[in-house]
Amino acid sequence: MYFSYVRTFLAAAIAEGIACAVGFFFWDAAGVWALLCSLGLFALLSLMLVVAYVRLISGDWGNLTDDTFLTKESVDIAMADGWQMACKVLKAPGQDDKLLPVVICHHGLTGNGRKYRWLSVPLAMRGFLVVVPDARAHGESAKRLKRARKDDWYVTEATGIMPDFKRVLDYACSRPDADTSRIAAIGGSLGGATLLVSALPDPRVKLVIPMSAFYSFVDLIEAKRGKVPLSEPWFSKHVLHNVIDFGKLRRLNERISPRYVFDKIPREEAIRKVRLVHSKDDNLVLPEASAEKIISHLGLPASSVFLTEKGDHSLRGQETAVLARVLRWLEEAFPPS
Repeated sequence: MYFSYVRTFLAAAIAEGIACAVGFFFWDAAGVWALLCSLGLFALLSLMLVVAYVRLISGDWGNLTDDTFLTKESVDIAMADGWQMACKVLKAPGQDDKLLPVVICHHGLTGNGRKYRWLSVPLAMRGFLVVVPDARAHGESAKRLKRARKDDWYVTEATGIMPDFKRVLDYACSRPDADTSRIAAIGGSLGGATLLVSALPDPRVKLVIPMSAFYSFVDLIEAKRGKVPLSEPWFSKHVLHNVIDFGKLRRLNERISPRYVFDKIPREEAIRKVRLVHSKDDNLVLPEASAEKIISHLGLPASSVFLTEKGDHSLRGQETAVLARVLRWLEEAFPPS
């Protein structure tokens, strides 16, 4: 629905531009200036709408979830290139003398750990030790390494958003309250792809739940629906283009795309570990270029897949259903002792 407003403003701005061109040839100067001012106003409103659209796409709902009743820690995790990643650790009160199953919640591009409170808070309440990092160039971590970019998904084998996950996992395994035999990782969008690249091959992680994750970055940016002018996928891709360098990431495709990891691990292991969540109306990471290919490549059974009809890229409005399915998968993987 919100994209209909984007289309309306784009159409209105184009109409204003045409009117200005006509006025330049046929009207007096006052009329032209009036049209130019009107066009400027439409440009400003369009910019405001783009900002609102980006906020909607990123699912900026973090401030709506109360976590004051949980035990919270702010921790710094050392990365391979020397900086300290900002991270939150959540658990229910009264759990200090227990070994808890671990869930690492990894946010997506332009996001931060706060945006996954709708997931991390209920998981902590259910008895999980929840580790929520702010990736490099995101959230609180952006203040720690100011030269970092949001598209630093892979810098070296040990550095970059995807390799950094190993350090977060190392930290989680080092905690005295962590049950290292029960570790799961959940991530959205870029976070989901990060888990498929970095967590799936790691034997310490028993369950990987990617949400709205891409299969191959090149497939993502070359999807046919994303090339239809003024469509929502086209608009979403161009918004994304202003955040990350497509050329840089295209060159890194084999390093950052789950597609190239899947054949490096036994198929049975991947099927045992992966549970996939995606919305059929995701207009940023299009299902036909992502979820469908992941399912086909791995041969995931229906019980390992949760596809929603609505929700868009951020699974907006589907949080309760997604949480219920995630909890079911976690309980199946880590049955109560």
